[in-house]
Amino acid sequence: MTHYLDLLALLWFLVCWGGYTWYSKKRAVTHSCLSNTLDLYREDWMRVMLKRENRIADTSAVGNLERNGAFFASSCL
Repeated sequence: MTHYLDLLALLWFLVCWGGYTWYSKKRAVTHSCLSNTLDLYREDWMRVMLKRENRIADTSAVGNLERNGAFFASSCL
């Protein structure tokens, strides 16, 4: 009996995963997602950064973002 429940759970997981993938692709056509919005903000920030002379604060911000990403990746492993 537990073997069938395991298969049912796996099937349910795959249905949910496929359903969410389908839903997110459909919704991305009409609404912007967080990744796209952040990409636009980063592009604007880089354009403004290139116009300024002193880039120490920007370098510090990028360094902090890199360290946080590396910490998150290592802690997930």
